[in-house]
Amino acid sequence: RYINEHNLGSRIIKLGFLSEEELVVLYNLADCYLYPSLYEGFGLPILEAQACGCPVITSDRTSCPEVAGDGAVIVNPDSVEELSQGILKIVNDRNFRKDLINRGFENIKRFSWKKAAREHIELFNSIASMK
Repeated sequence: RYINEHNLGSRIIKLGFLSEEELVVLYNLADCYLYPSLYEGFGLPILEAQACGCPVITSDRTSCPEVAGDGAVIVNPDSVEELSQGILKIVNDRNFRKDLINRGFENIKRFSWKKAAREHIELFNSIASMK
């Protein structure tokens, strides 16, 4: 509705569902990934962007800071000022952008599906042994 009310249709493209391949292309072409979530269960899109070398700006709420680690700009999602400062810093400071990308690559090493499965199995086994 906001897009129509402010005649922004020619400047904003609503993509809808994207395949995994299309999503990877967009992450790789983006100047940054803005993820100002107010509520998040885990924050997998943060890791997807980091894995593609896309600098991330994310919320200081819920799990986002923990998932993003040192590999993202953490902002108050309600602050237009903080959001815009994060975007401008990434776009205008090439060294900062490069450092953020490298920290994102380091951050994603903390996560893997294999590790998650192993930790769940260990948890289930410890619960079962308590009975």
